Amino acid sequence: MSSYPWQVRWPLFVLSPELHLEDAQGRNLLTFKQKIFTLREATSVFADKSKRQLLYTLEADRVMGFGAKHIIRDASGQLLGSFENDGWNSLWRTRYFVKDAEGNVIYHVQEENPWIKVFEGIAGLIDDIPLIGWVVAGALLYFLNPTYLVADSYGQNRYRIRKQRSIFERRFLLEPIEAVPEEWEAFTQLAVMRLVQLERHRG
Repeated sequence: MSSYPWQVRWPLFVLSPELHLEDAQGRNLLTFKQKIFTLREATSVFADKSKRQLLYTLEADRVMGFGAKHIIRDASGQLLGSFENDGWNSLWRTRYFVKDAEGNVIYHVQEENPWIKVFEGIAGLIDDIPLIGWVVAGALLYFLNPTYLVADSYGQNRYRIRKQRSIFERRFLLEPIEAVPEEWEAFTQLAVMRLVQLERHRG
């Protein structure tokens, strides 16, 4: 098992949407490379930063819309599972499902405090105020860092994912709440990386 906490860094000023998952010792666990100029979102997942060893692919089942599903396959094309948005239910509290190849839920990923979205909306309105708006909104957003709980199919919380903000990057930390079987680790890694892809632009 990899050592915790895991960390995903998202530099703000980059053209290529590439993410790296690292463990507590700084070892690279996964590299996500998102394809650009495609109608349906697609991501290649590699074992290291050199991107020589392809492990997985994730591809959306539609161009856009609520309830989008990203199909997870291994390097040979075999279906492993999916990462799904909970549709309209995610408007208030962000929610996702991680499912295996048979459609069984492995994880529920849910925003811990949905009120943060409300304050993010307020910050967006303040930002439109001339002169001081962007300063006040920026200061407010700096302290609004959403957290997400990752629960198993029985509702037992297994991990907490925290978004951390800085001037030049966004960081997401995954910390364990309760140990999970080692065979779940691959789904855990894919879940945290996909969540970062979807939620990194908030604030």
